[in-house]
Amino acid sequence: FEFKHSGHLAAGNPWRATAQKIAKPDEVGEIVYAEVLSPKTGGGAEALVRWYPVTDGKPWSEYLNLDPFFPSNMTPEKRLLLDNLVAFGDPILTARKAPSAEQQLRATCPKFNEGLSVVAWAGDTDVNADFKIRLWCMIYPTEQLAAIRPLEAMPGIADIARQRAIPLTKAAMPVDYMNWRKLPGGQMQEGVKIYPFMRFVRNHAATTPNFPYSFQIRLGNVPGDAPWQELYFDLSEERNCLIWKGLGVRVDGLAHLYKTYLRIAGFDHPKD
Repeated sequence: FEFKHSGHLAAGNPWRATAQKIAKPDEVGEIVYAEVLSPKTGGGAEALVRWYPVTDGKPWSEYLNLDPFFPSNMTPEKRLLLDNLVAFGDPILTARKAPSAEQQLRATCPKFNEGLSVVAWAGDTDVNADFKIRLWCMIYPTEQLAAIRPLEAMPGIADIARQRAIPLTKAAMPVDYMNWRKLPGGQMQEGVKIYPFMRFVRNHAATTPNFPYSFQIRLGNVPGDAPWQELYFDLSEERNCLIWKGLGVRVDGLAHLYKTYLRIAGFDHPKD
């Protein structure tokens, strides 16, 4: 699925692409990865600053916020990635081959059975150059779903590093048309819900030598009007669990960045 914007996009405004329907009414699909051809004028990047997909009319802005700005594009053309593809999860057929306890945690590609769209936002200046967003998907006719065995039950999560068990359990999930959007990555899940989660941020304030810069709104290090850039997650009183899979860092040539780490429950990872 390819979505192309031509012409003017005013600063601070979104572009909501016209939805594209799935080819046949008895098919379902899932988004595996995306490619963004960022807008440029005369070799300079234009201020396209955020995008997210929309499945069956429901936006993914709560869970997926991706950077389309040319110098830091999170999802450029696959041919430029050198095997560093940023995927939304494993397609259902790939996830089904994983160890039984991992299958539902891997099968997080956004699911749909009607159609797709995207929303992209201009930043502080207008966007005048054309840009494209491609969503690469797996499409399954209903009769093919019958050949896919159910996703195995999830018995819980073992946090070996902290010697604890996280009691998030989920029953085995049949893979069929009626159940499709209730699978991990679907927006009609019941009980324990499993979604892909991607977020990015740039430093909002000046950094201080030899002092950690924590990406938190309350510290003034993230714009207060951009909660989708917040990288502080207080899960102490919520029934949520964030499983961190990867961290990407892009710096300017003279940024003098010493190290980057995660702080989890007061402990730094890695320690040094």
